Amino acid sequence: MNKIDFVREYLERGWGVTPVSPPAKGNKDTGKRPILDGWQRNPIRTIEDVAKYWTDGEYNVGILTGDASRIIVLDIDVPEKFEVFLGKHPECRNTYIVKRNNADAGKCHYYFSLPEGIPAPDSKRIGSTGWGDLLSTGTQVVAPPSVHYTGGIYEVANDAVPLPFKPEYLIDLLLPEEKTEAKKDKKVATIEAITTMIQEGAKEGSRNSTLFEICKQLRTAAVPKKKVEELAIEFCQHCSPVYDANEALKTVNSVYSVSSPLDRLNYCKKRIDSEDTESETKYELKPLTYDKVTEKLQELSKEKVARIDNELFIVPEQAGGKIEFISKTVDYFSFLGNKYKGCIDWQKGSKFMSKDEAFCSLKRGIKTYNGIECAPHYPLVKDLFYNHPPLPEPDYAVLNELVGFFSPETPEDRALIIAMFLSCFWGGPAGQRAPFVITSKDGRGVGKSTLGETAAMIAGASPVMGSTKDRANDLVTRLLSPDAMSKRVVIFDNEVGGSGRISNSDIASLFTAETISGRRLYVGDGSRQNNFVWIMTLNSPTLDSDFAQRCIPISLSRPAYSANWKQDLFDFMQAKRWRVIATLIDILSKPSIPVTPQIRWGLWLTEVLAKVPNINIDRVQEIIRSRQGEFDDEADEGQMIVDEIVSSIQHRHDVDSDEVRIPNKIMCAIVKEAIDVKWSPRFALRRVSELVSSKRIPQLRNYRNKNFRGFVWTGEKHNGQETKTLGAIPEQR
Repeated sequence: MNKIDFVREYLERGWGVTPVSPPAKGNKDTGKRPILDGWQRNPIRTIEDVAKYWTDGEYNVGILTGDASRIIVLDIDVPEKFEVFLGKHPECRNTYIVKRNNADAGKCHYYFSLPEGIPAPDSKRIGSTGWGDLLSTGTQVVAPPSVHYTGGIYEVANDAVPLPFKPEYLIDLLLPEEKTEAKKDKKVATIEAITTMIQEGAKEGSRNSTLFEICKQLRTAAVPKKKVEELAIEFCQHCSPVYDANEALKTVNSVYSVSSPLDRLNYCKKRIDSEDTESETKYELKPLTYDKVTEKLQELSKEKVARIDNELFIVPEQAGGKIEFISKTVDYFSFLGNKYKGCIDWQKGSKFMSKDEAFCSLKRGIKTYNGIECAPHYPLVKDLFYNHPPLPEPDYAVLNELVGFFSPETPEDRALIIAMFLSCFWGGPAGQRAPFVITSKDGRGVGKSTLGETAAMIAGASPVMGSTKDRANDLVTRLLSPDAMSKRVVIFDNEVGGSGRISNSDIASLFTAETISGRRLYVGDGSRQNNFVWIMTLNSPTLDSDFAQRCIPISLSRPAYSANWKQDLFDFMQAKRWRVIATLIDILSKPSIPVTPQIRWGLWLTEVLAKVPNINIDRVQEIIRSRQGEFDDEADEGQMIVDEIVSSIQHRHDVDSDEVRIPNKIMCAIVKEAIDVKWSPRFALRRVSELVSSKRIPQLRNYRNKNFRGFVWTGEKHNGQETKTLGAIPEQR
């Protein structure tokens, strides 16, 4: 495998890569430094970009670790110390491992995947681990087949799927925190600073505030209240003028009596009993168990923090307020400190739950939603977080004014436009919203695209733009992107099909799918409920049967010309959008109306279309069916093929009583004669096979043996006579 083959495999795993400077033999500062600016934020993820840097094989390959690739890599420098961890977690020997072919035994890179819901821990260096580096967000690891400055080559030592990185691994990977001389010096410096403040005292006007700050620092340092009272009285003597001792003791009492919700989040104070009854009461710090810490944090976060997918977000204090996401541990604890206006009292040590572990544990127990919606549904969709301002009173005149911006061809088209708007706010089951096709006999420039965009604008977001020529998997990836999660409308704009007909069975099947599942960029597999409203605009309404029978047709006429039409519509939406939404919700909340379905989408018919004010539901269904038949070019084409098959047999045989073999070559000629389209033989035969399987030609069946491939026609009155074979089709009949 060359470098491009390796990099392609990394991309298929969902890992982000970056080019790394080539090594200079003997120079240890080479071969490990990324060459691109902003490489942490912009990893390479397409094969086109790969070719720019690795075609000639000069650069080394770097894989981004942490959130960029959802992997953690352990870079082992002291194997004997890492063996302690492997002894506790022997399964880790079976993960994906990379080794340099000239490195000492045990010096490897161990790769682990980050499961959904597990935040990436901070990177750690050998000073914190004792065995090497833990590589996470913001770093990269040099990967096979890169070359080391010593001439060694990075190779895959164990080609396995990276094991999930468990939260408990982090505890055993880090050294117990030791009090270094630097920390001791810092503590001494802090005590000296407080002592200086006490001895310097304070002038009138700042005495109480200075003492309050001294008491806070002493309380944080766990100095007993009795000792602080003695120091406060000493402070009074150094003030100018001397501060009142009683006032000073009140200040001490206020500091020590305040119980912040952030006090002792991951520990409690255990009293140490002593036989000396006159000695000061002493305490030791006792770590709280993980479940107790998690309970505390969940209580502090209740109704203030929620979760969607793998990210937490702050619940806005006011409906419709800005959504702020919490992606890192430091963001969460900063939020707590600001929310409760205090300092986090969090102890560190080998027996204390770390903040990273607490943040991970909190994520599992927090209220989880499937999505965030900035506009309402009726009825509300389960497990969606709705973040929008209170609705005003409904105003039907405003809705009529909005529809008046467009020129529906008939009163029934006006009703269908309102039904399309209603569909964007209907909270019915996933996959049950009828798709729409907007067309016009007057060609371009009648507002088809703008009508679809207006539906998306009412819902509060731009549409997802697609094409019926897209591969369904590519469209699904876009629908699962973070940008599309708050969108409700998909538009296929100005569609034109191959050979004049629009056809894509995979995309048509998405209309009725309850769940849209596929690949989510940079994450892996993803899914979401299919609450989309699908809208297609086109000038020549020729559709295959899948599209024609699923889509609800809306026809527009050419409106009177207005130079400011689009700007007027935009200004209207800016001023009156929420009144339009309130009116649509009011319509949807009306009682259901029993309807006899004449089209598919029965539930949508009764819960949405039938509720449109003043609708003639039977007449609307009649127009829908008529237009669907007109649009179904595939049905007309199928009938033409059927007629030509019958005609070809009649020319030489009795269609009622004979059984006739039709070779594939002859059948292709029949299809060509029927529709005069340049189809490949394979496609023509597949089209006939579709007609057979759909029972459009009950007398015809597929047939093949070692001497014959084609079809057999069996007349309804056939009585077992010898089977005949259809010869070449005459050029003129």
